[in-house]
Amino acid sequence: MPVATVPMFALRGARLMAGRPGAWSKTAVHGEAAVEAVVAVSRAERVPYVYDVGGVEAGAPQHEFYQRLERRGVHPWVEAGVRSPEDAMDAFFAGADALTLDLRLLRRATLLELAGLAEGELHLAVGFRGREAFPTLKPWELQRVVADTNATGVVVEPDAAHDAHALDAFARELESQRVAASLLSWDASAPPPSAFARWIRRETHP
Repeated sequence: MPVATVPMFALRGARLMAGRPGAWSKTAVHGEAAVEAVVAVSRAERVPYVYDVGGVEAGAPQHEFYQRLERRGVHPWVEAGVRSPEDAMDAFFAGADALTLDLRLLRRATLLELAGLAEGELHLAVGFRGREAFPTLKPWELQRVVADTNATGVVVEPDAAHDAHALDAFARELESQRVAASLLSWDASAPPPSAFARWIRRETHP
């Protein structure tokens, strides 16, 4: 199966952060330098993934940062802690090209409302703790949710204590269900385009 890497930036306030959820570093890139770091990646014709920490953790996404990117011609793939259709519309209007919807934050009825949006691409996110996904869904159940919501695929977000073999098997099961899987990596040893990027490995169908 084809595999692509997507550079990911963790955004908190107007700063790009190092670290991972629950363990963010005090080291950060601020202001215009943060915008430039993301723009530099897009010049290589790669869509950057922006993990908006404030949006995910507190429902306070940084739309102004997306707008600054849009003014530079960059339309990122954003995970902004969307909790309602209005949140999704705000992110798209601010310049996002694709949105990740975290199933840990959304009720099914809200997901179905979001399925009617035609402004951009939608992905679904699940966590992965130990040996299983949470919310607890089997790959075939996720395939059904993807179909019901017209989503492009699933983003799997492992925590620090996940079982690597179980995660790999889960991703392969998603592929067997014809679901495009993306895996977030918070591994600081990965070769990022800057000290503040991590990677998504995106697996797509031939």
